[in-house]
Amino acid sequence: MPVGPRKCLMVVRFLDKRLLIGVTDQQIALLTEERVDDGVEESDFEEYSTADKR
Repeated sequence: MPVGPRKCLMVVRFLDKRLLIGVTDQQIALLTEERVDDGVEESDFEEYSTADKR
């Protein structure tokens, strides 16, 4: 989501966490993180990611 010229917020899923990251030309900063318990295991990643696209 753009928040200004060359600045944006990104939500990134990493293992069992959802990260909110602020990105500019000069810096990447972790703003907050939350634990996600949706029952998806690492081995289910490919199946989970393709299911979102359907």
